[in-house]
Amino acid sequence: MTKEVIVKICVGTYSYIMGGSDLIKLKDELPENLKGKVTFKGTTEIKGCDENSGTKPPFAEVNGKVIEKANKQKIITAIEQALK
Repeated sequence: MTKEVIVKICVGTYSYIMGGSDLIKLKDELPENLKGKVTFKGTTEIKGCDENSGTKPPFAEVNGKVIEKANKQKIITAIEQALK
């Protein structure tokens, strides 16, 4: 059975304008070895995903693990770890 990883990208205004808009494109830019193993979802329901939380946007979540100051490489690394 193949593991599936759920990636949530915060699309709330604060996260979106701080770089989250670029993270949405990751779905189409995944390395070949990860394609078909990842489901992407846009959400505003990531813990800490608001400007008053003291955490740094943009936010992503990989199988429940929140990533602040998310970038494409951090997300890919988290996906690879989740698949191990």
